[in-house]
Amino acid sequence: MILTFMNNNILIYFFIIFLFISCGHDPTQLEIEAKYASAPSKFIDIEGTRVHYRDEGYGPTIVLMHGVLSSLHTWNGWTENLKKDHRIIRFDIPAFGLTGKMGNNKYTIENYLHTIELFLKKMDIPPKFVIVGNSLGGLLAWNYAIKNPDRILKLGLIDSAAYPQELPSIMKLMITPIIRDLPVTMIPQFLVNRNVDSVYGNTSRISKETYQLYFDINHFPGDHEATVKLFQYLETVSNTEQTEPLKSLKMPVMVMWGEKDQWIPFNPRWKNDLPNAYFVTYKGVGHVPMEEIPELSVNDFKIWLKN
Repeated sequence: MILTFMNNNILIYFFIIFLFISCGHDPTQLEIEAKYASAPSKFIDIEGTRVHYRDEGYGPTIVLMHGVLSSLHTWNGWTENLKKDHRIIRFDIPAFGLTGKMGNNKYTIENYLHTIELFLKKMDIPPKFVIVGNSLGGLLAWNYAIKNPDRILKLGLIDSAAYPQELPSIMKLMITPIIRDLPVTMIPQFLVNRNVDSVYGNTSRISKETYQLYFDINHFPGDHEATVKLFQYLETVSNTEQTEPLKSLKMPVMVMWGEKDQWIPFNPRWKNDLPNAYFVTYKGVGHVPMEEIPELSVNDFKIWLKN
């Protein structure tokens, strides 16, 4: 037992030394915002949370919400297509992207839903709209739909969190003692790249610009500390059963999934709990179909949206 403890600590210390050696230039907040927050990006204060968002296009409103360690940029392909005849609102969920930490430093699902509700009110969206979420964004989307069933015209879920499961390995690593307390400047490019690889089914689809985007946004001031707190909270609830309310959803639901998703493999319970939902899966695709195969996935979404 003592030997195992010592070996684990030795590995952690060697890992820390390796991080020091691997670290290069870390972008500043001004550099990150100059690169990724140009027009049509805007910022708005929501009870002390500085939310980074984009509001584009005209027509029926669609709200898009990304997953963990990601940003509104994951929807670039979808937005370019949909904004031609829809109003597209997307934002960096607190703890990620250029939004940074929560103003009240609380990272529960309830507080996220409260913040989202206040944000949408300030966006002056119509009484009814479509909402789509990926991963954590999907978890927030279906919970929002349950709380506001009369407001949601249609609900889109892409590799959504829902059912009990262990946290993905990268999330576990980030809340490991010692590792969780390291400054964000010690997170090297190779570690971010491995995380990006893990959410794609085919890594040949990842551009150098995409790798750099993920590296930069995950070095935004305040994100790392906020992410650790969120992941610590998610660890306490990830293995608990909270999906019974899913069965109460009455609006049309589309469920999209990458068959090579390593983060949240498809759970057959979706079809039991949402027997009337429209299901689409993608062979050879990972956790973020809207980013990995934007043209195919958005076209499938548009076909469903019109029916």
